[in-house]
Amino acid sequence: MVISSLKLKNFRNYKDLEIKFDEKLNLILGENGQGKTSILEALYINSFGKSFRAFNDKEMIKFGENGFYTQVLLNKENEKIEIIFENGKKNIKINETPIKKLSELLDFLHIVVFSPDDLKIVKEDPQKRRNFMDISLCKMKPVYFAALSNYKRVLSQKNILLKEERPNYEMLEIWNLELAKYGVKIIKERNEFVRKIAVIAKEIQEKISDSKEILEINYITNALKKEEIKRNENLEELFFNKLCEQKENEIFKRTCLVGPHRDDISIDMNEVNIRKYGSQGQQKTAALALKFSEIEIMKNEFAEECILILDDVLSELDENRQKYLIKSFEDVQTFISATEISEELDNFLSRGRKFYIQKGEIKKIV
Repeated sequence: MVISSLKLKNFRNYKDLEIKFDEKLNLILGENGQGKTSILEALYINSFGKSFRAFNDKEMIKFGENGFYTQVLLNKENEKIEIIFENGKKNIKINETPIKKLSELLDFLHIVVFSPDDLKIVKEDPQKRRNFMDISLCKMKPVYFAALSNYKRVLSQKNILLKEERPNYEMLEIWNLELAKYGVKIIKERNEFVRKIAVIAKEIQEKISDSKEILEINYITNALKKEEIKRNENLEELFFNKLCEQKENEIFKRTCLVGPHRDDISIDMNEVNIRKYGSQGQQKTAALALKFSEIEIMKNEFAEECILILDDVLSELDENRQKYLIKSFEDVQTFISATEISEELDNFLSRGRKFYIQKGEIKKIV
């Protein structure tokens, strides 16, 4: 699947835009604040239903307007995705038909984004790494999206109960049963995802470091032991029992202490925890390996249907890593934004189409 064109109305700093893309490589150039990332953001929301940089949809409305419209056309039988946001309401259509569930969109168009913010995966708190797992798995498996949504709903209800002066024990048990039911699904998928990531990331790290660095990645959860997950027997019961063990402690602390909402990923380089003790360079390199691995998994999952967005990330990499990244994924449609590129890299990217953006307008197409 390839995105052939994008249409925008009142989106960010674009009043009215229509742009046609190359089926392989699209390079979007311009100074900061001109609208490069807005184009990539518009592509992404037609895949995931929300932005990779905005907290709410209202942020994407052009100043002075009351809504926005985006449309992508795909070369797969001229299929179309539209998003209409107006008066605080968002409607998503696939081929003129409104979707009933977001999972329909997640399963239709698959886009992976790599931005400078992703380089913080290693050094920031566990929530960043949980988001990394969740976003990837939601795009690959709509059933994961459903399990995660249900888990968050139940977790919220349980935490409300725990904040009461005298929590109802019967209700607490009901919420714990529900948490175990949905939590096990999340844990199993995350465990398998990280297992795949670990294998690919280790190989990538060896390549880009000339075999000087060994990267070890592991999934961490406090709900189940590794051997229990591996045996895959009575997991809901084991999870539920762990919750019951922590009941009094949770009531005292007034929050749920066990479950996927406390998961993490451990990342070691040459047997050293690089989140705590690694240099910025090592942390950035490990983050690259994680993102490269995610993209590789998405490619394997969806074959030609995976699309890659590199949002102003080339400036964060040295030239060898830039070339490695682009060459590794030259068989998928790729969108790259940058303020400038070197002459050598420009020649390397000559096979695609270049768009020069200034003040929300396309000034030049090469």
